[in-house]
Amino acid sequence: MKWRSAVCACFGTLSVLLAAAALLLVISCRNAKPVLLYTPETASVCVEEMMDAICRGDFSSAAKRMYGNPDLGIDEEPEDPVNRAFWNAFVSSMDYELVGQPYATRSGIAQDVKIISLELSTATENLGQRAQTLLQQGMEQAEDASEIYDGNNYKQSFVDDVIQQAAQQALEEDVCYSYNVVTLQLVCSNDQWQVVPDKALLSAISGGTVG
Repeated sequence: MKWRSAVCACFGTLSVLLAAAALLLVISCRNAKPVLLYTPETASVCVEEMMDAICRGDFSSAAKRMYGNPDLGIDEEPEDPVNRAFWNAFVSSMDYELVGQPYATRSGIAQDVKIISLELSTATENLGQRAQTLLQQGMEQAEDASEIYDGNNYKQSFVDDVIQQAAQQALEEDVCYSYNVVTLQLVCSNDQWQVVPDKALLSAISGGTVG
């Protein structure tokens, strides 16, 4: 009977060790994201198609990959040439990287994406000071007051030229990039995966002008 006691003792010790190992596993993984055993391929395609459209400035096509097909309000270029220059520079700078794999959430699945873009706030921060400096330089270099003044006011063409020069300098010298990791939530609607256009996503793809 001693061998039975030894076997029972051995299994009892093994049970304790397994329980301890399971506890350690739970503790070490409690902060990990749930992993999907099967990820619908169309979900990944949805994310990539939306981000590809955004990076080429096709926001109408991007909106079709979003839940509710929202009007993003950023489909057209600004009419003002200075705003247009900054906006085009921002759109041209856009890029993205998928971060990890899709994972399960309570409402569906999610995919983390790193969105890379020009920091518009940094590029425009010193625009006024640049314009003031260029305005002073233009006044000093002008051979005739009529080149600058129209009566008692600055000529609009002179002012416009100064502002455009300031914008061009800013886009050449005050360039910084942001690297925002955004969690894209996806839901399945009409048998198609769509991205939920939340505030973080809209802000990232519009340079902070939307969201």
